[in-house]
Amino acid sequence: MAALVALAAACCPAPALADIQTVAPSQLTQLARPLPKQTVDKSKIWTLFLGGAGVLFVGTVLAENKEEWFPAISRANKAMEMSRKATQQREQQQQKQGGKQ
Repeated sequence: MAALVALAAACCPAPALADIQTVAPSQLTQLARPLPKQTVDKSKIWTLFLGGAGVLFVGTVLAENKEEWFPAISRANKAMEMSRKATQQREQQQQKQGGKQ
């Protein structure tokens, strides 16, 4: 492979040896024209951007809940839910005991 590269480099003249044509600055300014003003509907771009971000967010939330794909996240979510339920049950028992006194 290296031999092919070396052969190609030896056969082809260096780019620095190529003929360079120069243009006078006055000729360049005569031919130059301003670029046409481009009208871009930014509301469509923002809609696409925000819609894509929303789809990406919802997709990641749905993917995280797939136990086969992300078992650690699924276990952590289940542990948080169990902890939340236990806390709610303790609070309800404390309210019931406080109401009896």
